[in-house]
Amino acid sequence: MTVDHLANALLVLVGLVNAVPGLIGSLSVERAATAYGIAVDSPDLAVVLRHRGVLLLIVGLGLIVAPWWPEIRTAAIAAGVISMASYVAIALAKPGLGRPLRKVMWVDVGALALVAVAVVLLAAG
Repeated sequence: MTVDHLANALLVLVGLVNAVPGLIGSLSVERAATAYGIAVDSPDLAVVLRHRGVLLLIVGLGLIVAPWWPEIRTAAIAAGVISMASYVAIALAKPGLGRPLRKVMWVDVGALALVAVAVVLLAAG
């Protein structure tokens, strides 16, 4: 496996980390609520959760196709980093965050590390 192949595989993996929950969240408010450990007690919150799912799906799909579409690679990586880093920052700023949302935060921290490795590999390759 070449350095470029490894970097591309990491981008696809991080894309899946975003796209799979995004797809699930956009299709099922109940599953999103369970994953986040929250009660969806209003239609407004249901709309917000579904919209979050759609946005995660878009970010994930961008990262998944980025290895084969170099023209969007930088934008896809930037969107993924901004999305995940902003969630981490918001989560860290909120004391008493529930366990499921902390888990999401740590998944994003790990995914950010993988993106950083992919960027370094792409720059070196």
